[in-house]
Amino acid sequence: MDADPEIILPCLDEADALPAVLAALPPGWPVLVVDNGSTDATADVARALGARVVGGPRGVPVHDIAPIRVARRAALLDLEVADRAFGYPLELLLRAGAAGWRIAEFPVAYRARAGGRSKVSGSLRGTVRASRDMAGLLR
Repeated sequence: MDADPEIILPCLDEADALPAVLAALPPGWPVLVVDNGSTDATADVARALGARVVGGPRGVPVHDIAPIRVARRAALLDLEVADRAFGYPLELLLRAGAAGWRIAEFPVAYRARAGGRSKVSGSLRGTVRASRDMAGLLR
């Protein structure tokens, strides 16, 4: 039998954003924060706001879902990644790990968003869609 549904939020250094994101979620839904090695108080803030917290991604040794990916086109197509929405980055990472790809992670400096808002954390709808898409891949 499937476990009860949770809203899953992968996070890296999101202590400042979490209060607003968690407050915008539908009441009564359990939240799982997957802390991907945050150096701020992400895990503490999440716990204080009632979320369950676990250590970062399982299966492949990375700290965050990369903003940039490099792969040969044919090899990428061979992975047969099906998700074309918010779950795509996670599915790609999981399939690449399962296929035995060599995965290298390099630090990338993040800057403040230049304009607009995040498709994921910038709206309740985006947060719920990303959570749903990623949760389906982690079961």
